[in-house]
Amino acid sequence: MVLKLSPHFFIRLIMKSVFITIAAVLIIQTSMAQKKVNTTFESIKEQCHGLPEDKRVRLTVTRFSVSTGNAPADFGGNLATMLTNALQGVNCYTVLENLQHEEDYKGEVDHGEGEYARKSSAPKKGKQLGAQIVVTGELTEYNSKNNGVRFGIVKVGSNKAKVGFILKMIDPETRKILYSQSINTEGKTSGTTEVGAFGVNVVSAGGNDPALANACEQGIIKAVEFLASKRDSLNLKGTASNANSGAIINETEVTLTEANFTSFNNFYTLLTSIPSFKSAEKSLKSGTASYFVSHLNTTDKLLEELNKKLNGVYEVTGFENGKIEIRAKKQ
Repeated sequence: MVLKLSPHFFIRLIMKSVFITIAAVLIIQTSMAQKKVNTTFESIKEQCHGLPEDKRVRLTVTRFSVSTGNAPADFGGNLATMLTNALQGVNCYTVLENLQHEEDYKGEVDHGEGEYARKSSAPKKGKQLGAQIVVTGELTEYNSKNNGVRFGIVKVGSNKAKVGFILKMIDPETRKILYSQSINTEGKTSGTTEVGAFGVNVVSAGGNDPALANACEQGIIKAVEFLASKRDSLNLKGTASNANSGAIINETEVTLTEANFTSFNNFYTLLTSIPSFKSAEKSLKSGTASYFVSHLNTTDKLLEELNKKLNGVYEVTGFENGKIEIRAKKQ
């Protein structure tokens, strides 16, 4: 018996082979693209490998504003989340949570101060760190376009997307813009990858957009690379260039009440004689002197050293983590 095969059978067989080949190529391309992203990110991580916590500058990503009308409303928030996540993974900075999300942790601190909390295990007020560097982003370009040609359920070609933003590093104490960088990327992908390497599913107005996710990943990697390259040039406490070797530098506010100009200066001289003292900013207003002291070790240790030098001229009237209150005795 001779088996007769219709022409339609061969056409279907050929089309199936084509579909399988195309799918295999797309999977390989996606895998190679992902490997390239990871390899690049790993090279950035090596710049700060083993950097101790006390030598890292404190940094927070506050916002990504969207100035292009065609971007989704939550696109800037996605970029800020991606950048925060990526920075946390390279250990070049101590990354602080955005203040917009303070309710995530503020409630625990408030509960710890209440009557029902176990004080020894509850988080305390006055211990939250402040950011030495604020990072902001401004989205300047957002363009996603499908350039592929579809045959049945398989698409030949690729999506293309462009993303551009301006990244700024700001000193929050002075408002000075320390560095500003324009970052522009173009993403291409087969459409098989929806969730990016940094854990955010990037969407466009038309739904999941793998090309856009790829462009965002490239942009975030460039942003992290830029931020990491500026770490040693910031000249702030905590950088590798000027941090005390192996020792933690803290800041404590010391206030001196019933002070005059003479006691104001004499007390500053006393502070400078303390072994853990590093530097201080001082001011005098309406009989109260304020000293913002940078010192080694803890506030407790600073108070112990300070108490040994009061010599009956000053007395301690208040103490909590990060703050010491002193009164000048009348002579």
